[in-house]
Amino acid sequence: MGEYLNRLVNGWRASKRKSGVYLFDADYPFYDGPKGKHFVLYTSLKDYIQSDEFGTDDTRLHIGLTPQPYFGDLHRATIFLLMMNPGLSAADYYAERNEDCRTALLKNLCQDYEGSDEYPFLFLDPNFAWHAGFDYWHSRLRGVARGLQDAKFSSSYTKCLSHLAKRVACLQLVPYHSVSFKSDTLIRGQDILVSTQAVRNFAEQELTAKAKRGEALVFIMRRKRDWALSANRIYDKHINRQAYPHGDYVEKMVKWLLSF
Repeated sequence: MGEYLNRLVNGWRASKRKSGVYLFDADYPFYDGPKGKHFVLYTSLKDYIQSDEFGTDDTRLHIGLTPQPYFGDLHRATIFLLMMNPGLSAADYYAERNEDCRTALLKNLCQDYEGSDEYPFLFLDPNFAWHAGFDYWHSRLRGVARGLQDAKFSSSYTKCLSHLAKRVACLQLVPYHSVSFKSDTLIRGQDILVSTQAVRNFAEQELTAKAKRGEALVFIMRRKRDWALSANRIYDKHINRQAYPHGDYVEKMVKWLLSF
């Protein structure tokens, strides 16, 4: 990949958790305090479940959790799924206490992959089948994995998941967790989150070029308007609000993956 991917990943590598807050360094000017208009800070499961927000539909962004701007090996992936932002449940706070999960999240954030990882898209790793992220992504990509199994890997479903996990990646327009996303002012107009602009620049400048050259499949799963990609071979139609790919898209993914 080129300069825009390098800027995106290097920006996250340089960003560190500060006093419980985990933000892209250049996003700090947007931070309006631990209980501000757009952000809320809890540093543990206990803090969250004892808060007034627990069990409500509060839509602020949780910046005590490890950000998830992307999943998967961005250098090796050839299928890219463009989403809005990571969801939120109490399980996300619980997962931060699990050493293996926390290590995998940080490895993903820094893109510390060397080509030997079996499940770089960590939420397709059966070892994290207990995580809400696995439930979410496995339910949406199970049809692709089963399609691979039927066509090529009939002896092992986990082998199919691994093949898929090495070739698929997700980009999030906003990297911070929330129950749902209502902070549109952070991603529209001229004064937007720098992390949002960084991932959007990567999609606009590099992914669209790869798609045009036939080197990648790019699917806009959420927020077509805000990704604002109009290039040929960017698939953006008939994805429902829950981001389940329909049959044609599943078929495209399976056919594509069988070529590797």
